[in-house]
Amino acid sequence: MGLVRVLEPMIKSVVNEHNERDFLLTKLEAEDENMKIAGRYHTRGFPTVIAFIKGEEIDRFHSVQSHDFIRHFIDKNLAKFK
Repeated sequence: MGLVRVLEPMIKSVVNEHNERDFLLTKLEAEDENMKIAGRYHTRGFPTVIAFIKGEEIDRFHSVQSHDFIRHFIDKNLAKFK
């Protein structure tokens, strides 16, 4: 099972704990047409999760992390927005 297939359901589980108005979650596949975007954000490892506020990157992590890590990552970055 690929890393993205492991990470995605964990992120969705944490997202479901929040009001959908809190943030937008989107997924970008690292395919040929998206490699420019990956390069723009200096993405070195996959999967990479990047948090943005008003178009500016505020935080990121690479690879699969624990459910608790993901919850903390989202909560910490939502607190920066509020």
